[in-house]
Amino acid sequence: MVCREYLDYIAEDRDFAAELAKSGHPVWVVHAEKGDGGLTDSERATLHAAPNVALVTIPGSVFLLPDEVPDQIAAVIATALSTARA
Repeated sequence: MVCREYLDYIAEDRDFAAELAKSGHPVWVVHAEKGDGGLTDSERATLHAAPNVALVTIPGSVFLLPDEVPDQIAAVIATALSTARA
């Protein structure tokens, strides 16, 4: 049930990058250079231009970030937390 609801949510015709950029809250978007769930050029431009968004690109082909590059993901989380506390 939860997976179906999540898949329905991400299938909606919405501009999620614009919503994150307009949120006014600190946002970290972590994605792989190549792999599952890549960003479009438009999404990348929107996120890159937003002052509240940190766009982190993991090099190479990665399909499940926490499993395949856990040290890099942990470093991003640590940086996000230290930035939020500052």
